[in-house]
Amino acid sequence: MMPFEARTEDDVAIIGTSAIEMSYSNSGSLQEVVRTYLDGGCRKFVIDLSHVHDVSSSGLRSLLASLRLIQQSGSRLVLVAPKGKALGALSMTGFDDIFEIVDTVEEAGRILAGEVTQDSMQQPLVGDPARASVRLTSGERQRFEQEYSRLQRQYDELTNRISLRDKQISRSLDLVEKQVLEEEQTEW
Repeated sequence: MMPFEARTEDDVAIIGTSAIEMSYSNSGSLQEVVRTYLDGGCRKFVIDLSHVHDVSSSGLRSLLASLRLIQQSGSRLVLVAPKGKALGALSMTGFDDIFEIVDTVEEAGRILAGEVTQDSMQQPLVGDPARASVRLTSGERQRFEQEYSRLQRQYDELTNRISLRDKQISRSLDLVEKQVLEEEQTEW
């Protein structure tokens, strides 16, 4: 399990980790920490992902399950500063539409305290400006866009291969069906 560390500051549970990856083997403990703080009466949460550079589907599932637990209790969650592939995973899955994401724990605290709204922070946006709210350096943005383009090309190539393979299989089935019909006719 990933060692999630948690503390409270001004009635906000701040949950963080020094791990660089959230995967099947280590993401489950996040929900345990969230449950513990919910049971203790906490209603404002920050999950600090500033050290996390990669999130697997299990890590995404754990984040989503934690969000559901928090929302079901009438509480609120803000994510802080995912990096690299973790940020790309959140963006490509649309999780950046689901989660509030900011750059620092301090910004998250101000949002949860009602001092500012995420929209009023006037940040440069990443990816689709209508969807995201995470600031990136130009180098990070360029790497993200290159990685996204590479993945899109791979997806397109695989889709084409599948389409060609489906056509080949269909032709083969047609030939087999034709041969079976011919054999049945010669048997009669």
